[in-house]
Amino acid sequence: MTYGGVGALKGRCALCGSVKGLCARGGFEVDMVWENGRPARAEIRSIVGAQCTLRYETKEIPLTMERGDRVSIGSTLNRP
Repeated sequence: MTYGGVGALKGRCALCGSVKGLCARGGFEVDMVWENGRPARAEIRSIVGAQCTLRYETKEIPLTMERGDRVSIGSTLNRP
């Protein structure tokens, strides 16, 4: 799962916005907010309980989540 994949958006949508309920491979759901074209925060929810690796720029965070777990991530992949 790559954090910050807003490159496909064009115009004003690319600068500031949010999405909720994106389905991610492996049984995850993602809400994400971006500001000035960069990710500001995200929440990842595990639907089935699984492992994933969250990647952003050069950072990686391995996550092992139980069904129903939620993880909030800030703009630098730090948990707020």
